[in-house]
Amino acid sequence: MKKITAILFVLIVSASFLNIKISYANWTQTGGPTGGVITAIVSSNTNTFAGTTYGGVIRSVNNGTTWFPSNTGLTNQQITSLAANDSMVFAGTYGDGIFISTDNGNIWSPVNNGLTNNKILTIFLNGENLFVGTDSGGIFKSTNFGQSWTSLNNGLLHLSVNAFVIRGENLFAGTYGGGVYISTNNGELWSEVNNGLSNLFVRALSSSGPNLLVGTPDGVFRSTNNGDSWTLSGLVKINVSSFLSIGSNIFAGTDRRLYLSTNNGGSWVSSNLSGYILSLASAGTNIFAGTLGSGIYISTNTGATWTAINNGVRNQSVISFATRGNSIFGAVYGSGVYATTNNGNTWSLSNGGLTNVFVQVVAAGVTNVYAGTGGGGVYRSTNNGGSWA
Repeated sequence: MKKITAILFVLIVSASFLNIKISYANWTQTGGPTGGVITAIVSSNTNTFAGTTYGGVIRSVNNGTTWFPSNTGLTNQQITSLAANDSMVFAGTYGDGIFISTDNGNIWSPVNNGLTNNKILTIFLNGENLFVGTDSGGIFKSTNFGQSWTSLNNGLLHLSVNAFVIRGENLFAGTYGGGVYISTNNGELWSEVNNGLSNLFVRALSSSGPNLLVGTPDGVFRSTNNGDSWTLSGLVKINVSSFLSIGSNIFAGTDRRLYLSTNNGGSWVSSNLSGYILSLASAGTNIFAGTLGSGIYISTNTGATWTAINNGVRNQSVISFATRGNSIFGAVYGSGVYATTNNGNTWSLSNGGLTNVFVQVVAAGVTNVYAGTGGGGVYRSTNNGGSWA
């Protein structure tokens, strides 16, 4: 003990004698990259909420013109789903269950009493009934807005539940690997309805006019008889991740772009919004689209044109940097490569020729810049990110 004390004393004296000062770096957020992984969007009163994979909940009070974080009380910022009515907003997290806000997202509180699986995949609010689908834990229901939960897995053989939709008195649940289940008694008993459904990995459900629609990695399946049988509907061999039904119009978000059907899913046309569309929502005449990596878009003309609204939306998926001269390159998983030439004040996409945007690492040599992707190999740019091969 005496030796330790003596050594410490010498170090202190030496530091004082040499006038060594310990400084702490000051950090300032750069001007981007903007965008991010937007897993869910919902509107409540004059507020629009978006759930992100790494940044929690963000909120806008001006239809997406600007966004700001809304995370007070959230112990987990990996948001998988959102639901709202006029007075309450619910956020589902992957690992910490359900949170509720009764003051427009200013403060969140957990509501997990009886919820034995906290890996939430989807939330569905139907009047006073709140349903959640979990990862491997099945379905839970609350009749008191989340204050207590009851498991509803009777007849449910596949327990990873991604989606819900209600049609009349029938409640449908989409499972990942087990197809579609139907309940005629508000979730008390479930039965499979998979006749003709050749892909059982359901990612989205929707009801539009006389049709029930299922989104899968093989495209859209349609049922005209309440789930008794299914047929492929126009979108084939396309990974469908989200639906939005507005009257007879229905939008389908896919891993390529957004598609529109004006006849309840009978046929589809491509919209001019490209990218991986994870989430869709509407508020009045506005339609919002959340993407994997590129943030949030808005359409005010029924999807004819789209505008990015990412002011305040920071991309949380930057996982690698490289520098070459006065250029800085950022690998943004799901968006590709961003570049800045002014020390981060502004960033721009640098994806010409980059057909795989799941970039995991960037590196720079004397003359070339390289981008390594997840599943798409390595790309090289010989013109400072202007184009890739």
